[in-house]
Amino acid sequence: MPYSFLLQHDAQVFHYLYDVWKIDLDYFAFNNVFNNDLVSLAICIDDFITDGDLLTKAK
Repeated sequence: MPYSFLLQHDAQVFHYLYDVWKIDLDYFAFNNVFNNDLVSLAICIDDFITDGDLLTKAK
C-alpha cells in the first residue's frame, strides 16, 4: 500500500487490521510518525528471505 494512502486513511487501515484481522495494535496517527526524508527507492530483498514459499506468496 502506498504511504500516500496512509496519509489520509491511516485510521481506516488500523481499524481493519485491529477489528477484522484481530491484530493487537496501538494506534498512532501516520502523519505523526511518517518522515518523508526517510523514504528511499525499493530494493530487492529476495536474497534475505529464507522461506521460499513466503517469497512466492508475496510476489
